[in-house]
Amino acid sequence: MMKLSRETFNQIRQWVHLYGSHLDVMRWRYHYENGTADDVLDALSFYQNDDGGFGHGIGDFDNMSPLSSPTAICWGAYGILREIGCNKTDHPMIKGILRYFENCSAVTEKGVNFALPSNSQYPCRFWYLYSVQPRFTGDMLSPNSCISGDFVEIVFNHCEKGSSLYEKACKIIDYRLSNIQNLAGYLAWDTSQWQGIEPSDMLKLIEFSEKFGYKTHEECSAFFDELLDVLKKNGQPNTIQAIEKRIKNRSNKFLPDNDDLDEIVTRFNTGKPCSQWLKDGLICDNPDERMNELCRLDNLWWPIKDAIDNMKILREHGRLE
Repeated sequence: MMKLSRETFNQIRQWVHLYGSHLDVMRWRYHYENGTADDVLDALSFYQNDDGGFGHGIGDFDNMSPLSSPTAICWGAYGILREIGCNKTDHPMIKGILRYFENCSAVTEKGVNFALPSNSQYPCRFWYLYSVQPRFTGDMLSPNSCISGDFVEIVFNHCEKGSSLYEKACKIIDYRLSNIQNLAGYLAWDTSQWQGIEPSDMLKLIEFSEKFGYKTHEECSAFFDELLDVLKKNGQPNTIQAIEKRIKNRSNKFLPDNDDLDEIVTRFNTGKPCSQWLKDGLICDNPDERMNELCRLDNLWWPIKDAIDNMKILREHGRLE
C-alpha cells in the first residue's frame, strides 16, 4: 500500500509555513499539530466583513476582491467553520453569513451568482468578471450559478422552514432541477477539466433536497437518473466517471478508492506542481518568463489548500507513514 513518506510530509509542512497565510498555518496546526479551533477562528475573523460576509480571496485565489461574495463563503469560510466544529446556527460567524445572504443581490430565485460587479475592480480571473450581457443564449443554464448547491446546504442547515432564505433556496432547487436537460449546452461549451463543476452543483441540489426532506427519495432518484443520462450523452469521460461514482455512493463528497488514494500519494511524493516542495519555492525554468511566473503566485497557494484538505483523507485511510 502506497503511503506518503515522512520526508514529504515534512517538506509540505515547511512549504505551508513558508508560503501559507496565517489562516493556512492555523488550519495546518489544527489538523496536524494539535492546534486549537480558537486559533483558526481568530485567523478567519480577519476575512469577515461588516456585512457579515467574507472576502479577500478566501476559498478561491482566482478572485482577490476584499468585498464579500457568495464564493468566499460557500467555497471558503463555511467549510473552515464546519471542519473545526464551529458551524452551529448560533455562532456569531454563522449569524453574519445568514445576514449577508439575506441582503445579497447575488442570491436570486434562479441561482446564486459568483460573478459580482465589484469583482472587476480587483485582481481576478476572467470567469469572475461581471458582465451585464448574458454569456449564453436561449435556455442554456449559465455556469455563473454553480455555487447554488453549497448555498442551499447552508440555508437548509441553519434557516427555519418558511423563512425568506429557505423559500428562496427552494425556488433555486425547483428552477435548476427543472432545467437539467439544458445542461447539455453547457457541457458542449465547456470541455475542459472543469466541466464537472456545473453537474456537481446539480448533484448537490438533488442530494440536499432528499437529505433535508424537500423532495422524496423517488423524486431525487429520478433526478439522478436524468442528470446521468444528460452527462452520458454530452459529457467528457472523466466528468461522467466522477459524477457517476458520486451518484452511486449517493454523496456529493469525494469518497476515494485505492486508485484515488494512490494518485494523491504519488502527486504529493513527486511534488507536482511544486518543484518537489523545495524550500526555495517556485523555480523559473525560463528566465524570460520571470514576469509571468511572478503573476502566478497561486502556484504557491493552491498546493497548500490541496495539501491541507487531502492530507486529512490520507490520514483517515492510513496512508501516512
